Formats: sequence, structure tokens, C-alpha cells
Amino acid sequence: MEFDALKACCVVLPISIVGLSINGTVAFAVRRSRSFGFAFGSLMLSQVIANIGNQIIYLLFVGLLTLIQPSWHDMYWARRSGQFLVFFFNASVFAHLFAAINRALVIIFPIKAIKFYGDEKITKISITIIWTLAMANSAIYWIPTCSMRFDPVAFGFLYAETYCGYITEHFTDFGVSITVVTAITVIDLVSFLFLRRLRNLNPRRKQREIRFFAQACIQSALLVLSTLFFFYFYKFSPNPWYVFTSTTLAWELVHTLDGAVVFAFNSEVRNIIVKTLLRKKTAVGSRPTSVAGSKVFLPTR
Repeated sequence: MEFDALKACCVVLPISIVGLSINGTVAFAVRRSRSFGFAFGSLMLSQVIANIGNQIIYLLFVGLLTLIQPSWHDMYWARRSGQFLVFFFNASVFAHLFAAINRALVIIFPIKAIKFYGDEKITKISITIIWTLAMANSAIYWIPTCSMRFDPVAFGFLYAETYCGYITEHFTDFGVSITVVTAITVIDLVSFLFLRRLRNLNPRRKQREIRFFAQACIQSALLVLSTLFFFYFYKFSPNPWYVFTSTTLAWELVHTLDGAVVFAFNSEVRNIIVKTLLRKKTAVGSRPTSVAGSKVFLPTR
């Protein structure tokens, strides 16, 4: 089947809109939720914000720009789209790493972890480190010979065919991603082994920790799969649709599903979203009517 960039746009655009909607509503709910605690909630919010950043790149640069005028990808800021995508992806990766560390400490050293994360400065420093590392890791792409840009013909992000491009692909991106993802996997495995041995926690607290751990594990698994697909599995077939699915589409889907996992595993997040929607529906369903110089609200029919 011949590859068609227009059809690829029609796949990417709806997913980016859905991804923005899911992550946007989840970010709103996580910000209001009290069940996560300040530390884990802030780390989760960083993950969701990184997902939103990725989806914006897919919506504006990958989808709309290609659909409207592919030649605009040669413009300066369009050539930075790969750099921005790497920035948000790295922020997501490092946020997952710190979230895995948070879950491990809470499970292995519950009392010490409460004291440690009880200081909000620790969490704020962690968030600063996450975004600083993401910025530092993507800074090399400012160098023209090290750029990563979107190719509207191949419909994927391509590294510069230079020595610097080779370094960024194999070390700055692949090396860092694999190292961090491996660390997350090891931390999750250790957390799982300790979680099975927990006996002193009350059933409700243990169920909560299991739920948070399962959420973090599924999100980590998605991250592992996206990394493997983007850097390795795409080589299994030269078919352009397969390459598109295993790189561009897989990357986009992961950052959509990442927010969906938070929604699926947390009833409080769902409740906050539903209650907010119901309040808006109630407000829309009422209209002001003036009576004797004052306003009363009557339901519309």
C-alpha cells in the first residue's frame, strides 16, 4: 500500500486532539485532587504537562503544518519541532523516573519517606531537576548540524546526517532513554518485591499503594515500548506505513495513553472531572430572568 501523507495527517490529528483533551482534563483533576499527596501529585502533573507538550507538537507541526503547507517545515521554528518534542519526551522520561523513586521509597521506607517528602522543597527541587535535565539534554539541537526535524515526505522525525546527528541519535537520545528506562524497570521490580512483603499496612492503605504502583508500572511499560519501537522495532520492515506506525504514531499514542492510565486508575480524578462537567451543565441549563429589578435563575426547556 502506497504511503499517503494526507491519510497519515488524518490519523495524527484526531489522536492529538484526543490526547490534549485527556491530558488537559487529567491535569485539571490532578491539580485539585488530594489523594496523591503533594510529592506524587506534582510528579504526575509534570508527566501530564510533558504529554500535553508532545501533543501540541503533533497537532501544530506534524498534523496541521503538513496539511496546510508542507514547505513551511523549512521555516526556523518548524525546524525546531524535533527539538521541542525531545525536550517534552525527556521531561516525561525523567518525571517517570522520579515517580518510580517516589513509589519505591514510600513502599520500602514508608516512615522515612513521609518525613522526606513532607518537606515540599524536596519535591520542588525534584521538579526543577526534571525540567533542567530535559532542557540540557535537548539543548544540543540548537546547533544546526545536530538538528532533528520533521520530514513531511517520510512523515517522521529525522536526525541530521552528520557526525553530530549520529551522536544525538545514538547517545544523547537512545543512550539516555535506554539508561533511564532500564533504571525505572529495576526500581519498579524492587518496589514490587517489597510490596509483596508488606504486612503491617492496613488494607485500605495497602490497596492504595498497590493501585499507585500498578499505575506507575503501566506508564513505565508504555515508555519502554515507545523507546523500543522508536529506536529498534521500526527496522523490522521497510514498509513506510509500518515505519510511521512504529515511530511517529507509537510516540503519539504513548503520550495519549499515559494520561488515560491516570484517569483509569484513580476514581477521585474521574469524580472531579464528572462533577465539574455536571456543574457546567447545570450552569448552562439555567438562564437569568429579571424579576422586579432582580435576577432569578429559571431552568431552560
